[in-house]
Amino acid sequence: MEQSERAQAVLAWRESLLTMNDTHFFELLRMYLGEIKTPFNKQKLIEELSAFLRKDENVNVIVSLLSPNDILILSAIKILASPTQEKLSQFFSTDFSFAELYERLLNLEERLLIYRKTEQKQIRFVLNPLL
Repeated sequence: MEQSERAQAVLAWRESLLTMNDTHFFELLRMYLGEIKTPFNKQKLIEELSAFLRKDENVNVIVSLLSPNDILILSAIKILASPTQEKLSQFFSTDFSFAELYERLLNLEERLLIYRKTEQKQIRFVLNPLL
């Protein structure tokens, strides 16, 4: 991925965090950054999270915790170029039930490996460009 593409991808990831509902946003940030002091600025918190995810030691830990199924789903998201959940469900129809796939996608989102991006009124899954 060239520099400008990567920068655009990072901006899209940050935008997805900004559009999360507050409860989910703050739960997610607390998992990675600990207690959040008030007053807070969402953009600053996202920058702190980005800095956390750019550290090699954190990336290594995140990668070391990937299961074979995680790798399979992440690879499909990369190869299928931002697929919808329906497309992933069709792709993995013989591997996972719809409910299992949904649960795995939510888990990957909580671990910040993927995020949701709305394109043409469809929700698509995209790999986190920082990892």
